[in-house]
Amino acid sequence: MDFEFEKFVTDIENRQEKLKEQNTKSQKEIELDRQRRLRAERYHERWQNRIVWEQKWWDMKYLKI
Repeated sequence: MDFEFEKFVTDIENRQEKLKEQNTKSQKEIELDRQRRLRAERYHERWQNRIVWEQKWWDMKYLKI
């Protein structure tokens, strides 16, 4: 008995090629993603840059006349 697996092998190879094409990103997509991440990083508020509007105890003694 002689088995032919060529059809299955070519089908598996075609599926692998198709997955590779779907998973690869173009250079333009990579660049747009990098720019989006940089923009988000620049404008993200950090704890160092926050302004807290509260009155301190040393400011209150100057307000009392």
